[in-house]
Amino acid sequence: MDKISKAPRGERSKKSDAFRPSVAPRYISVADALIRYGCHRQALYDRIATGVVVAVKDGNRTKIDVDQTDRNYAALPSATTKVHLHSRARKRAEAKVPQQST
Repeated sequence: MDKISKAPRGERSKKSDAFRPSVAPRYISVADALIRYGCHRQALYDRIATGVVVAVKDGNRTKIDVDQTDRNYAALPSATTKVHLHSRARKRAEAKVPQQST
């Protein structure tokens, strides 16, 4: 009988002796998706409804398709923002700029 060598640290699951897969999973749970995409549960389900997040059902569990969802997030347009100054800060900024006389 051959001896089974131990896998390097981090290769085995903490809960069991089963080996972890070396490739990224295609589907992840909703809880893992909340962490990965940094949103709240309702926002994730809203994105599933709009098609930004692709999900499948496995029995009663909802699983998120990682590859397709990552591609959809990458295709979203960049955010544009405006600088918002509080009214006091705006008044101070306007006071520092000399007014041109006509």
